[in-house]
Amino acid sequence: MTVKTDDYRSIQLREFSCEVARGRYKPTQMPSEAASTFFISTLASVLGNEWRSADTMSFLDCGMGTGSCLELIARERTWGHSVLSGFDLTPAMVEQCEARFTGRIAPHFSMGYLHSGDLTSAQAYNPPPDSPGRGGPYDVVFCFGVIQQLPHTLRMSAVQRMIEAVKLGGCVLIFDRHKYSMFGIK
Repeated sequence: MTVKTDDYRSIQLREFSCEVARGRYKPTQMPSEAASTFFISTLASVLGNEWRSADTMSFLDCGMGTGSCLELIARERTWGHSVLSGFDLTPAMVEQCEARFTGRIAPHFSMGYLHSGDLTSAQAYNPPPDSPGRGGPYDVVFCFGVIQQLPHTLRMSAVQRMIEAVKLGGCVLIFDRHKYSMFGIK
């Protein structure tokens, strides 16, 4: 199925909103144990001593869905302080992520800005000045199982936006775990 670049946003919004409405995505949902282990071990491996010893680290999840990867960071990085931010194209997914973290207080993490945004839009990576937490640049910018949802013609634009949002010395991690896009957009 070939989809015009302009149409992918409306297809993704419609399809993922329907999936949330059907109950497929919930605030308590987590990746499989294998995917969770892979995600955390990759972060620890790439960040090395920084992962284990930095007093404060900021994370931006691009295409955060229900916030499960932010949850993994909150669970695993229990020393120092982590500022967790993210965005998703689908407002219903942002609501799921907000529900996941509502009322949770912990000394080792705080929530940054959670909002609707498009991987290819510079606005998604720059929260408004009055937003909670701090905005970019971020220590770690990552995208887990999302980049393949974009049409090929937009992927490099998304990668460029991620690179622009990371601090000097920080890192961008892109996890592409599906051979084919969930809704056939290639």
